[in-house]
Amino acid sequence: MKKNIIYFCREYNDIDHIVPIADELLTNGSVNSLCFFNYNLNKSYIDDYRIIYLQRHSHFIYSDLIESISSSAKFFIKFCDIFQKLFNFTKKIYHLIGRTKNIYINLLYKNIDYKNIVNIESNLIFLFDHSNSSFIDNAYNFASTNDIPVGLLMHGLDPTENLLMSINMLAINKSDKSWQNYNKADAFFVNNEHYKKRCLAHGVSNKIINKVGSARFSYKWSNILENITPDVDLPSLNPNYVKIVIMLNKYRYNIWKEEIERVIKSLLLIDDVFIIVKPHTRKMIFDGFNNDRIFIADQDCHSRRLFEWSDLTLFTISSIFLDALLLDKPVLFLRLATSNKLSCNHIMKDWNVDSRDDLIKWVNRFKKDKKTRTYSENERAECLNYYVNDHDNQLLSRYCKSILELKKRGQ
Repeated sequence: MKKNIIYFCREYNDIDHIVPIADELLTNGSVNSLCFFNYNLNKSYIDDYRIIYLQRHSHFIYSDLIESISSSAKFFIKFCDIFQKLFNFTKKIYHLIGRTKNIYINLLYKNIDYKNIVNIESNLIFLFDHSNSSFIDNAYNFASTNDIPVGLLMHGLDPTENLLMSINMLAINKSDKSWQNYNKADAFFVNNEHYKKRCLAHGVSNKIINKVGSARFSYKWSNILENITPDVDLPSLNPNYVKIVIMLNKYRYNIWKEEIERVIKSLLLIDDVFIIVKPHTRKMIFDGFNNDRIFIADQDCHSRRLFEWSDLTLFTISSIFLDALLLDKPVLFLRLATSNKLSCNHIMKDWNVDSRDDLIKWVNRFKKDKKTRTYSENERAECLNYYVNDHDNQLLSRYCKSILELKKRGQ
């Protein structure tokens, strides 16, 4: 019997990592339908270029939860958004309104009737990202009652090695069970061995972990992205310029804002350097630099086009560096700006920037030769295989097979 799959989308990043899998499933003859159900009540993704790409499949369905809630609920959410903008100048009131809105949304989630979402009664599979919410708890209850298998997919790729990878994490708890709620699922998909170890350390059962790989950085999807990513207008510069892109992560992940700012100031003191800063896609704000040689990219300025434009990219702990490796573009790890360790340190030997002196030396090398490499061909291949697990170019096929074989535990 053909499967009917529903992927429940929570955030913008989900699209990046789930669409490659959805596209592969939609080309499989064992799939009757695939619905991309967006339960984020703040934003629709109907016009996203990756969703548009999926719409070429006649059995693909896109749906927004906000379209099915009451007019009064829509009004209250909009009311909160307007008041947050009006009181943006005072953090206390701004956060109070935000908390009120979140409490209201959670109440909506708890009272969602899944019968209004699921209009197909047989051969269903539920897919979510690795997250917890009252919406997902509600889904677990419905899935349990109706014998629907639930799989959890990654909405990102964590390249770090250390467990204490955010500013609020201060101690390693040997009996950490903070992720135990994920054990309600029937399958918990991970990218690679190092992330599997992290999940086990946080209490995810080994029985449900399925190590497949990172669909977002698979070779097949990379080739597709090359053709579907929208073009963007980027600065056209004199060939003498060294074009540098800085990919930012949110500072709460052990990133030192002050050092990032010092790095930028040092770069701007070098003649013929132009910088594009790309903040993290989820509401990160970066400002404070008024210079005609720096450009702040927004969410619509796609990372892939930035890599193609750049001579050199700098990053801290964002997995986006894997896109640079796929494109064979120079990239450097700003190790001086984070206390997190990359788990690929044993592979990538020479790309670490431990001081601003190091960075200046690298930039001067690029001024002399734009073809300067920051890693070897062997390091590139080994690093991609280590994180992505697509050595045979069959990663998406393996995902498709694993999802279609999903069953309720005990069956």
